[in-house]
Amino acid sequence: MILVVFNGQYYNEGFLCVERNNHGLFTLRSLLDKHGWHQLYFETRVDERSSQKRTKRVGFLTTLKSRPLLIDTLKESLRDESLLIHCDQTLDELQTFVVTATGRLEAASGSHDDSVMALGLAAWIPARSMFKPQAVYDGAPVSRYQYFEAV
Repeated sequence: MILVVFNGQYYNEGFLCVERNNHGLFTLRSLLDKHGWHQLYFETRVDERSSQKRTKRVGFLTTLKSRPLLIDTLKESLRDESLLIHCDQTLDELQTFVVTATGRLEAASGSHDDSVMALGLAAWIPARSMFKPQAVYDGAPVSRYQYFEAV
């Protein structure tokens, strides 16, 4: 958890999008309650029956409906080159991300898709929310190790 906070600080109080499924709930609670981190993605849902009631929940909930939307957003971002990937692990996972016999996009048997889904969340924020990325910082580089000196 400390690493998530340090990375957020390193990236200028960075905006975090945490999946709220399973153990993501613990991560979100810890970020909010223990670390006071409020630069988090919130989903706003409209009640389908009344279309008046809106609920706002922290984190991204991956469901049978939202997963294909997330993957489509990732595909679009990769196609238009709005995401640059510098991580070999993520590139490897993308190469083993396949359409299964049931039509579902997921990691091939024996492979993982955690990095692909994390990249999908990174693509989701600028594409689907009011959050707009800031211009690239042109100043002197700062060592990320400065955040670990106190640990």
